[in-house]
Amino acid sequence: MKVPVFAKEPRFTLRAAPRVFKKAGTHTPGIGVFSDLYLVQHLTQSEALALADQLVDAAEQIEQEEN
Repeated sequence: MKVPVFAKEPRFTLRAAPRVFKKAGTHTPGIGVFSDLYLVQHLTQSEALALADQLVDAAEQIEQEEN
């Protein structure tokens, strides 16, 4: 199996937590995606659910390819 180049690099840790995004007097509840202590993306509930579905689909595809 050929190892992709990016697999040789150190991986960073992602985590998600509920977060309210505040900008220009508006407050948008959602999910903050963090790399270490840095907020890298804010997702609304529907965006987070759509991303979760895509991640599950990708994981299931990998599982099917391995079998």
